Amino acid sequence: MEFQELLKRGKKDPESIDFKELRMAFIDSDEYIPYADQGFSEKLYELYQKEDWAEAEKIIREMLEINYMNLETHQNASLVYDKSGNQESKKYHAKWAVGLLTALFESGDGMSEETAYWIIDIREEYIITAVFQHQFKLPNKERSSFHKEDGQIYDIWTLSDEEGNNRMDIYFDASIPTNRFSEIMVQGLSTNESNE
Repeated sequence: MEFQELLKRGKKDPESIDFKELRMAFIDSDEYIPYADQGFSEKLYELYQKEDWAEAEKIIREMLEINYMNLETHQNASLVYDKSGNQESKKYHAKWAVGLLTALFESGDGMSEETAYWIIDIREEYIITAVFQHQFKLPNKERSSFHKEDGQIYDIWTLSDEEGNNRMDIYFDASIPTNRFSEIMVQGLSTNESNE
């Protein structure tokens, strides 16, 4: 099923769709543009500090217009609508957040390259890492990346306790967003060169 058809169904009823299927359809669509909605998070944070929930709702709507598949945006939307008293919208976006997060967790277990979580947005790494930090009480984190000859790109987050002990590595396959972004950049350069 094509991405737009799945998305339309999901917008109507998030519980009616398979979020793993939706994620796969998204990355195969022309609408998959990693990092297209960068820059909004800082604005949203400022509005959180001011408790300007009406303006925060506007930013959330703009973010979802650009990328409805952003897990972090649905998490933020649920929080903002809770603060503004719109419980129906809070529950709706919570369903989206849970669906996307569950599909992400089911993509692997993060314990090795072979079972790495495969992400469609770099911010998903931060979300999963935060879950592990909270669950295992490991406040420290370090990130490293490496590229394999076959083109796979992995990010590894190493978590540890306050003394640097009890270390845990979490593996993410970042190939999809990184390679897609590179393709878009090359296409943009080619287009600029042909227009000169």
